Amino acid sequence: MVKKLFKYEWKYYVRLLPVAYLILLTVAASNGIVRLISEHADGQTSEGMQLCIAVAQVMVNLTFGAAICAVAVFSFAVVLIRFYKHLFSAEGYLTLTLPVTPTQHLAVKTVSAVAVNVLTTIVAVLALGIGISFEEFAWVEEVYIDGTPLFTVVFFGVMLLRLWVATMAANTLRYYAFIALGQLFRKHRILAAVGLGTAYYFVKQVITTVLYVVLIIIDSLLPGDLWENGGFIGLVIVWTLLTAGWAVLEFLLIKWIISKKLDLE
Repeated sequence: MVKKLFKYEWKYYVRLLPVAYLILLTVAASNGIVRLISEHADGQTSEGMQLCIAVAQVMVNLTFGAAICAVAVFSFAVVLIRFYKHLFSAEGYLTLTLPVTPTQHLAVKTVSAVAVNVLTTIVAVLALGIGISFEEFAWVEEVYIDGTPLFTVVFFGVMLLRLWVATMAANTLRYYAFIALGQLFRKHRILAAVGLGTAYYFVKQVITTVLYVVLIIIDSLLPGDLWENGGFIGLVIVWTLLTAGWAVLEFLLIKWIISKKLDLE
């Protein structure tokens, strides 16, 4: 049954996302064409033509930047709308009659949302390569990779990739939790979700900050350096544990609301 849930999740996404990706890649191609024309026309055309090309390049660059932002927002909005409609609208009556537990529903939706975010990121990077050229990012290799042992590059690359994926999953669960909290009210559920979500985020940031301050105080009281010989890794571990802790709390909160407190429209 879980496989069927994944199947229907992606049937929903496939109807919407490819169009957005195609528009982004088309805008990227237009940006790349104008960039190439500008490079080849430099010094070989009249001043009037150069001005027209420059104006066109600015306009296309602005459109390209807006398109990347729009696709990122659109893809995440599609994920949140899917979560709400499938579990908390009238469609939820049918969804919750399936022989699937709330945990499985949440797991499928979170994994699918992360996959959508990864896919959107890949398309955005591809669009940047088409529209701007990967050569523009050569400084990354010069600054962060040149002279660094291959093992270190691979190790930190894998670590950052895992952190990125974990962060996307945690962020998705946070917004899912906002939506679920809004369902505790009979009226103005969207407004309630925004209000409770804002309050929850504020409390979460305060608690996280207090925990970091406690760690700093402990570090100052202990002999030696708490982060000595691995400060970055130590910080990453602490951050990962905190993020995982909040994600588990949010997962359990959503599960509880679906299981015990759900009042469908």
